[in-house]
Amino acid sequence: MVVALSLGGVLLGAGVLLFVNAHWEELGPGARLALVLAALGGFHVGGAFTSANFPGLATTLHALGTVALGGAIAMTGQIFHIEEHWPNAILLWAVGAAAGVLLLRTWPQVAALALLAPAWVVAEMSERLPSPGVASALLLLSLSFAYMSAAKPEGNRTWRVCLNVIGSVAVLVCAVIVPLLYNSRTEVTAGRLILPAAAGAMLGFLLRRELWWPAAVAAIWALLYTVIGETRHELLLYGWAGLGAVGMVAWGLFDRRVERINVGMAGFGLTVLFFYFSNVLTALDRSFALILLGILFLAGGWGMEKLRRRLVASVRDGRSGL
Repeated sequence: MVVALSLGGVLLGAGVLLFVNAHWEELGPGARLALVLAALGGFHVGGAFTSANFPGLATTLHALGTVALGGAIAMTGQIFHIEEHWPNAILLWAVGAAAGVLLLRTWPQVAALALLAPAWVVAEMSERLPSPGVASALLLLSLSFAYMSAAKPEGNRTWRVCLNVIGSVAVLVCAVIVPLLYNSRTEVTAGRLILPAAAGAMLGFLLRRELWWPAAVAAIWALLYTVIGETRHELLLYGWAGLGAVGMVAWGLFDRRVERINVGMAGFGLTVLFFYFSNVLTALDRSFALILLGILFLAGGWGMEKLRRRLVASVRDGRSGL
């Protein structure tokens, strides 16, 4: 049923998008606005009518309505040729998602808000700051740690699991992006780095007040990770990244969360691979470098997987491991 609802929602949204696109040029401004509002309101009306007898379908339709809100905002601006500060469109979309969270309290609305609110902040930073790349990546990295902290050892509500999934994926992506931005930015002041890290720590406190300090420690790690990257000391950067991966595993053991162990192990493996390709591969003969890389994949992968299974088993047996 989950697969049917998810696939049906995607197909329905794609069909509405194609229909609007096919007839867009034939319609006048009034008809275009009416079509946009009908698509936006139709999803939410359908969700309201099915909420009592089929909550899953209602959740899907309301989620499509929130997604359609972004298109409605963009299309309305195009219809009336509105030239405005473009991050405001993302802000309006995020406000709609926040209204969905307050009124519906379902995980798709939380997911939309969790994605749109940081997107609006990053868009504002890109407009107002001369070189927002690293500061934006640091903000997203800190928020990713905060999202991961939302999940408790047990008794999680669905929205907490949703935030945890978003954070688990985003933390690896952002950790890779931050070093790649060093050469494409001008000097960033300390205030522009402290504020994004503090925002992640504060969100972690709001999401998990009874255990707020791991998110704060992770935000401090992210801040120092950025500062170390600015110094261009690669060995220190890789060492700090490896320490962060070990800390993520320790966090998973302490809080009995398997996905944090998996993210930590994946982060450590990525750190070793990046170090090998940037510092070892170019210093060795090509054939020997490939042989050594194969051994690294086979032996290192086997050892890490064996350790990961042991740690996961300790968590599932109810032991923290620390």
